[in-house]
Amino acid sequence: MFATSLEKIFTLQNLKHAFGDISSKAVGLDDVSVKLFKEDLEANLLQLLKSILSGTYAPEPLKHIRIKKSTGDEFRPIGIGALKDKIVQKTLANLPI
Repeated sequence: MFATSLEKIFTLQNLKHAFGDISSKAVGLDDVSVKLFKEDLEANLLQLLKSILSGTYAPEPLKHIRIKKSTGDEFRPIGIGALKDKIVQKTLANLPI
């Protein structure tokens, strides 16, 4: 269990750092790209932060696609998360152990 409060984990600075670490070009079901999110980065991150700290944040459903494998006619299923969910996950992944 985490001993650190959400307020210490999810700060504007930590969210900005996590956003900077994301290089994915794939968009989730919300169709929000890194480029679109970055156009109003501060406001988007503040809105995400507010939803996390108020307890109203909920991850979006995954966008499911299939990618053809290089060998044969088989496909590999992929689940693509929304950008805000990737930011939350990256923020948690960046925590020191």
